Amino acid sequence: MLYAIRNESKIRATPNQKANCIGCNGIVNSFCGEIYNWHWKHDKKDNCDDWFEPETEWHLNWKQLFDKENTEVKISYEKKWHIADIYTNSKVVIELQYSSIDKRVIQTREDFYGEKMFWILNSKRMNIEPLNLDAYSVHSPLVFTTYFDTKVFVRPVWIADFWEFEPTEKLKEILEKNDFIYNTILKKYVKVSSYQTLRKWGYEDDIKKEVKREIILFARKIMKENPRLKKFSLWRPQKTWSDSKRNIFIDNSYSRILWIKSFENDRYGIVEEVDKQKFINKYVNAQ
Repeated sequence: MLYAIRNESKIRATPNQKANCIGCNGIVNSFCGEIYNWHWKHDKKDNCDDWFEPETEWHLNWKQLFDKENTEVKISYEKKWHIADIYTNSKVVIELQYSSIDKRVIQTREDFYGEKMFWILNSKRMNIEPLNLDAYSVHSPLVFTTYFDTKVFVRPVWIADFWEFEPTEKLKEILEKNDFIYNTILKKYVKVSSYQTLRKWGYEDDIKKEVKREIILFARKIMKENPRLKKFSLWRPQKTWSDSKRNIFIDNSYSRILWIKSFENDRYGIVEEVDKQKFINKYVNAQ
C-alpha cells in the first residue's frame, strides 16, 4: 500500500513507522528501501481485503500519479467494502492489474464497482502486433483461422476472418469464386479444407493466389485508414479478459496506452493507440 492512516490523515511511508490500514484499521509497517517505492505492509501476513494482491513497482508508479485523496480509496456497498486502486474526482474507479486473474473475480469486481470503472493491465503478458490481415502464414494470428466441428463440418474449414471490418464487394466476389461460402452461424466466409487435417500444404492448395492478393490489398487499405489500430493476442493466463464488461487499457510502458476495442475470440482482438500523457491528464484532472 502506498498510504496508511495516522491521526485520521492519509500518510506516505517513512522509515521505521507504524500506522493503520485504510481498509481494516489494522497495524501496517513502513518498508523503506533504496530500490522500491516506500510503502506499507500489514503487521500480519493476512491481508484484510480479499481482493488484495502483492503490489509491484508498476502499481505504485501508477498510484503516485494521482493525489492521495484519489488513491487507495475505501468503497463500501451493502455492508461490503474494498479498496479501489484509484478513485477519481468524477467517481471513476481504476483497477490496476499486473498478474493473471480468474474470470469470476473480474465479474465480481465489475459488479461491485459498477459501470464507472475500467481496468489498466500491465503488458507483460500481452503480445501486441501491428494490425495484420494478410494471408502469409497458417500459424500466426491472421485472416485465415481454422475451425473443426464434426457436428457442423465433415472436414476442417478455413475461415476468412476480417475481424470487425466489412470486406469489399470485390473481395467477397473473389472469395465466392474460390468456393468460400458465407456461414450464417459463424458470420464469416468459410471454405472446407481439401484435407482431413490443416497443414501448410493444405493451405497452399486451398487458398489461391488471387485470394491472397486481394486480401493483402484490403489489409493495406484498412491499415492506412486506421493507423492507430493494432492487433493483440493474450497469453494463456490472460484469456479470461474477453468476458470483461468494462473498458480495458494496456500499459506497455511506452508513450502510448492501448485501448482494447474488440475481442475476436477469447484470445485475439484489436486495440487502438491512445497518447499516454493525455490519458493520464484526463483522469488525474477529472472533476
